[in-house]
Amino acid sequence: MASKIDVNTKLTYAEKILCELLGVGVSDLNAIYEMEEAHPGTIDRALEIIDVLDGEKPNFGVFVMAVKDQALEEVRNIITMEDAESFQDMMLDDNYVAWGPIADYGDYKGADIEANRQRQELFAEYVRGLITREAFVKRYAKLFANANAQVGE
Repeated sequence: MASKIDVNTKLTYAEKILCELLGVGVSDLNAIYEMEEAHPGTIDRALEIIDVLDGEKPNFGVFVMAVKDQALEEVRNIITMEDAESFQDMMLDDNYVAWGPIADYGDYKGADIEANRQRQELFAEYVRGLITREAFVKRYAKLFANANAQVGE
């Protein structure tokens, strides 16, 4: 028997089911949509992470990890290896719709710790979709040049 439910109603039901499965609200689900829009491939990366979790219930934090991974791949070729490692090591707050600020800067072995934290803050802005890749690249280059100038003094 063919379903008499229209597509919009099906999508509404699907969102309700998805919210229940992920333990999130609709506004959090919208945040996940925005993550995917800002960094295409985020949802696929989250599904990969969920597969690795092997039986653990997925949650919003998985999508925060996934969007950070996806954003890092988008800029890996223009940042230093040390910054790439520090960006990977930093932890973003995964407090649902309020996600994104840096919860833990992680470990950084370079001499310019404060400058690295500024670069991490810039990366967090990029991950959240607050700035474009082009704006990130421009501001990153400036922060990196300023740090090198200060180290050289």
